[in-house]
Amino acid sequence: EVLTKDYKYSMVYSFGHYKSDVIFDDYLSIQTSNDNNNIWDYYNKKKKKKQKFSTLRISKDHMVFIDHSDKSAAVPAGNLKVGDTLLHANGAVSKILSITPNIRGRGAFAPFTYSGTIVVDGYV
Repeated sequence: EVLTKDYKYSMVYSFGHYKSDVIFDDYLSIQTSNDNNNIWDYYNKKKKKKQKFSTLRISKDHMVFIDHSDKSAAVPAGNLKVGDTLLHANGAVSKILSITPNIRGRGAFAPFTYSGTIVVDGYV
């Protein structure tokens, strides 16, 4: 199971890809405002750790949810722009302050869940 939208867990029933040992040089590092840095208090207390989510590291092809005219919309991470607002698991949003391309990262995973979402670095 993985964490999904609204702090719920959902079973992974398949993977679009699962590459744990591959190094990629085309990830994005997306810095967001800390306006909602306490939204993960509930989750972090369950996991007994302190963490603030202000950076999302993701491939440009993975889908993320943005708040667009009071509606959430799924877009490829590569289409994000500074000023867009990313959706957190609880529905709060954080504004994108900067996007750094060509970040090196290990592994690529695309789990498919029954809910249709997953949470990565605090974002849906």
